[in-house]
Amino acid sequence: SELIYWVSDRIYLRGGAIGDIQNDAFGWIFGAGWAW
Repeated sequence: SELIYWVSDRIYLRGGAIGDIQNDAFGWIFGAGWAW
């Protein structure tokens, strides 16, 4: 999950604040999915 979070962070980095919100959402969703 950490790798996917890192990749999503790189993808949305240019989005600024909106990208941070998306990154947090994707990171949490993917993290929860991989945890299971």
